[in-house]
Amino acid sequence: MRVRGFTLIEMLVVIAIVGILMAILLPALQAARQASARISCMNNMKQIGLAIHNFVDAHDGITPTGGEGTDFSNVPNISTVGPQTKFSRQGLFLILLPFIERDDVYDKLDLTTSYRDTTPNTGTSISNASACAIDIKTYLCPGNPFLSSKDPAGFGNLDYFATVYTDISDGSITINAAAAGNRDGVNYRLEGALCVVDGKKTSVSRLTAADFTDGKSIEGVNLNAIVDGLSQTIAVIEDVGRVCPRSTVTPALGLYLGTEGSYVETAGTGLGGWPTIATLSPIDQAATTPTSGSAGGKILRGVWRWADPDAGGSGVSGPTINSTAASTQYTGKVINQNYAPLGGIGGPTNNTTSWAVNNIGLNDEPFSFHRGGCNALFVDGSIRFLNERTHPVILRYAVTRAERKSAVDESYVVGDLYP
Repeated sequence: MRVRGFTLIEMLVVIAIVGILMAILLPALQAARQASARISCMNNMKQIGLAIHNFVDAHDGITPTGGEGTDFSNVPNISTVGPQTKFSRQGLFLILLPFIERDDVYDKLDLTTSYRDTTPNTGTSISNASACAIDIKTYLCPGNPFLSSKDPAGFGNLDYFATVYTDISDGSITINAAAAGNRDGVNYRLEGALCVVDGKKTSVSRLTAADFTDGKSIEGVNLNAIVDGLSQTIAVIEDVGRVCPRSTVTPALGLYLGTEGSYVETAGTGLGGWPTIATLSPIDQAATTPTSGSAGGKILRGVWRWADPDAGGSGVSGPTINSTAASTQYTGKVINQNYAPLGGIGGPTNNTTSWAVNNIGLNDEPFSFHRGGCNALFVDGSIRFLNERTHPVILRYAVTRAERKSAVDESYVVGDLYP
């Protein structure tokens, strides 16, 4: 008996049908993956929110420090140069470890010294640096396309930060004619929910270690100090994709080569009450030391590490728009600004609109790879997806904790055109 096989026409028809099905299904699968990453990210933030509230319960209503804050008193001519950024010794995400069930890491740490300290802690062979050389899943967004880019010294990366201040203008101070939405650190800088309450900064220099006295407290403000309302004030927001510029694996997409720190590291200097650290790991030093620019040769803070106070807390400013070069690129976005092209306009060599520049793209600003916006954790523990077209002033009101202005103020209309 002769068995009839498929004809060429029939095979072509089957192949065509399979191709059509794949064309239909693959976008749906990709959308499903993106939705899954966004949900997983929201779950991470929910865990962070629960950790913050468990910390508050354990500390009589006091919030944890966000790692970074503002010194409103210590800078000469503050009326013209504005308040300055200061730091605490330990960052938010290190402090929260026991509240996300990572006591295995936290119990190995000595909080009186830097997370970068390579000196073995008393009675152990483990140093802070070795304990912090681990990725913590809760602190990483699964939608981050740069997860393979690792810190050369082994420190784990971070995709979230506490919104510790903002200097976005709402145009309410008549002495300054800047349009609403423009950055104005002199007249408009105000604190967020998890700001640092101690420490100081004595000059405008970001690169002089002696000008910093890092705060010792792991506590921030009382919940009662968040007078704008826990459901109206952001605690933590996404900032996905920060990696070391000297990563052992160059980011695989576009021209993005990593994010550089802006502030000098004070660990190991013996200043501000810190114990003198004999040495930071040579690999660690190299990972955080740019070779050129104004910070060339300076050991900077690691703005991509979960253990670093500078990474765990940041201000919300929006892109630089007062310089001639950047003003032509400013779209009004403060969420996912300069999202495309990947790496920022001009790529890594552009000194104004590259992601390597502070406040551009994912360099210390709200940013995610979720389509259309990013996730935000509010102090009441709720997670909301913020549209990337959210007006700058609305985001300002959502960051500040005691401005007595609502983040749902309808006088600012969300749209394509911004003041």
